[in-house]
Amino acid sequence: MTTTATALGTLDTVSNGPRDAIISLALDGIVHWMTPGDSYRFHHDGLDWRVTGGRFRGAALTRAGQPVHHLPMVHGDETLSVAHAYTAQIGPDGYWELWRLNR
Repeated sequence: MTTTATALGTLDTVSNGPRDAIISLALDGIVHWMTPGDSYRFHHDGLDWRVTGGRFRGAALTRAGQPVHHLPMVHGDETLSVAHAYTAQIGPDGYWELWRLNR
């Protein structure tokens, strides 16, 4: 099966130097968890959005301890569909890009 990806835009992030964070979200309680150079896969496990990539394997993505339903983007929120997985990686311009994986 071939997988293609659709570019959705730039994630709204902030940096603390070595690591970045998606505004208002945490991964297993860690705010600054994204490391430039790594890529991250977001998938829904039936209950929560989970992230795999870097040093994380299936960590829960939350907002104030609650499950997330959308990701903050520079252009506004992107609603997540449980029918798709997503990836985030640094683009050529140095910003975190969000991609929806299509089957």
